[in-house]
Amino acid sequence: MKRSWLWVGAVLLVAAVGLGWAVRQWGGRVNGISKQVFDPSGGKCQGKGLVMFGTSVFELKKLATILPMGGMIYDHVTPIDHGYMFGVGTPNIPPDTFGIYAPANGYVVEMARMLRGGKETFVDHILTIEFSCTHYLHLSNMSSFAPRLIQEAGVVVPNSTRPVRIPVLEGELIARTGPYGIDVYVWDKDVKLTGYIVPEHYNAESWKLHSADFFNYVKEPLKSQLLAKNLRQASPRFGKIDYDIDGKLIGNWFKVGTYGYAGRPPSEPGGGDYWRGHLAFAPDYLDPTGFVVSIGNWQGQPKQFAVKGNTPHPKNISVSSGVVKYELVQPDHVVASTGEFWDRRTYVKGLRFTPNERAFGGVLLVQLVAPRQLKIEMFPGKAANQVSGFSQAAIMYER
Repeated sequence: MKRSWLWVGAVLLVAAVGLGWAVRQWGGRVNGISKQVFDPSGGKCQGKGLVMFGTSVFELKKLATILPMGGMIYDHVTPIDHGYMFGVGTPNIPPDTFGIYAPANGYVVEMARMLRGGKETFVDHILTIEFSCTHYLHLSNMSSFAPRLIQEAGVVVPNSTRPVRIPVLEGELIARTGPYGIDVYVWDKDVKLTGYIVPEHYNAESWKLHSADFFNYVKEPLKSQLLAKNLRQASPRFGKIDYDIDGKLIGNWFKVGTYGYAGRPPSEPGGGDYWRGHLAFAPDYLDPTGFVVSIGNWQGQPKQFAVKGNTPHPKNISVSSGVVKYELVQPDHVVASTGEFWDRRTYVKGLRFTPNERAFGGVLLVQLVAPRQLKIEMFPGKAANQVSGFSQAAIMYER
């Protein structure tokens, strides 16, 4: 299998940049969910409890690949709180190629159209479906809404969210998508993630604490059909995003003074690259036997690395470990059955995380100076034997 263009990374990069741009444009209000408030239905929801999905959200016969939650790419510095579905032929297909369907009876309660920043001309169509007061499905990266939704909702102003309440039936066409696939979020208020040591750090994205495993809400035989398209074989199959262990390096960290995930004071919504103060040490989303170091500001840009030798593991680093020196290289995957590099495009069952030492990034020094206080310093381009200790350029993080 020859290596080709980094298709998955390129498509996820478009999604990551778009979401980051939305945060800046909408002043801390992302996809219709206000800070510290989890109520997509605006107080109009009905019922409680989960609803099982009987129809595939993505046109099943044309679904090629499912990527789970937990990836880290570009400005998605901490593990991503949603998965992705891509169609056959992606990315070399036009918009509106694939149908997107309601997986169960419910109400579309939010619709948005986000214009991509920079030179992008893609208009991201976004919607949220309520199944009960506690269970929602949120979809983005779509290229158009279904005609009935447009008729019912009226004008959806670009870069804003329109509250609606439009009933939809299982199997009903709700949107279409193309080369960017779809982002898939499941929110369940009865689920509260326990792997965030300080939940208040995530008030800027209140749904994050309720991010649930998509496959837990799918009926058989559809569940098995979808799992057969999923690249992650480890449990949980839809991935994991909350890895904090108190007193250990593993998990998410935020630069001191940057107000947690928001990256800005509550009195100053919007603006700025909120991810610049983010830092994460987390298992790889496809093969959690490896781990990724994800840095919000590496020479002015967000960047993800593997560690040479894939050791020491961040779950084993504590205050007693002292100063730890990580040699940073490129994260990669090989096909376990052949040992060849994955082309990042073809569905493969059995991917193994591999630090690619041919692409060297530099050195990262880390030290837990207290259970929730971390000192780091970055040395781009330096080899391990060129780094002896911290300097005045060291940075403090917290959680």
